Amino acid sequence: MKKFIFSIIFLAVLAMSCKKEYRYIYDVGSEVVYESSAEKDKQKSSSQFVSILYSNLFRTSVSQQELNELTELRQSLSAIKVKAQSLF
Repeated sequence: MKKFIFSIIFLAVLAMSCKKEYRYIYDVGSEVVYESSAEKDKQKSSSQFVSILYSNLFRTSVSQQELNELTELRQSLSAIKVKAQSLF
C-alpha cells in the first residue's frame, strides 16, 4: 500500500512539474553598432549638441531663445579656435 501511495504522489509531482517551455520572439530590427564615434555617418547639429548638453547639465529643457544664444556662442568659440590653430 505504501508503494502505491508513493507511486501516485510521485506521478502527481512529475505531472505537475512538466511544463511546456514557451519561446518568445521579439520583432526587433537590426541596428549597426559602432565601436567609436568616428565611424558614425550622422553627426549631431550644433543646436542638438547644445540642447543635449544643457539637458544633461541642468536637468531641464532649454528655451528656444537660450538655445539660439548658446549655439551662436559655441560657433563663435569654434571659429576662434580654428583661427588660433592656423596662427600657430
